[in-house]
Amino acid sequence: RKGRDRRAARRHAAPTASRVPRRRKAHACRAAAAAMEQVISALGVGVSGRATLLKLGLVAVAAGAVQQALVLATACATAEWGVSDHRATAASRSVLIGRLAGAILAAAVADALGRREAIGLSMIVASGACVVTAFATSFEVFQYACGFGGLALGGATLAPLVLAVERAPATQRGRYATTLAAFNAVGGVLFFLTHGALALTAAGLQTLKDPKGDSVG
Repeated sequence: RKGRDRRAARRHAAPTASRVPRRRKAHACRAAAAAMEQVISALGVGVSGRATLLKLGLVAVAAGAVQQALVLATACATAEWGVSDHRATAASRSVLIGRLAGAILAAAVADALGRREAIGLSMIVASGACVVTAFATSFEVFQYACGFGGLALGGATLAPLVLAVERAPATQRGRYATTLAAFNAVGGVLFFLTHGALALTAAGLQTLKDPKGDSVG
């Protein structure tokens, strides 16, 4: 009973000298953050903000292209190696699992090292995954490479969005997010247009050769 009475008295006691500065500091930090939000909203988006949005948009374009490249590469690898539908689904599943893990890992890296560093690491991993998928010697290697590609996509999608929202004024954060989503879609469209152009070029060159491989002209 005495212990309960002491704890109750301690809870209802006046704040100690060490607690008061902490509360004042926290209140001052919240007030400063609110004031900074008002200043950023009043200034709007300047040249630096537009340049940052453009750079992040290019990252989103690259992420969209890599995403569609993995989808197309999975279909091509399935047809080339003649694997079953179950293994083809496993390759697609590895991309989704990689994206989930990549988003969680990129959030931790962005908090520890910085948003730009997380974006840079994600793009490096994405480049390496694309190279491995292009030169994979077996479907198992291809599947693991797809998983690492999804891991990079999780970071390349989340980190730019977080950085853009942090740099944007409070009244334009939704516009920044939708702009990055549009850039991501543009990246996918550009990839398919490039792939279609290369396929048509290859088909046109094939028609100029006879069955022996010699040029008609």
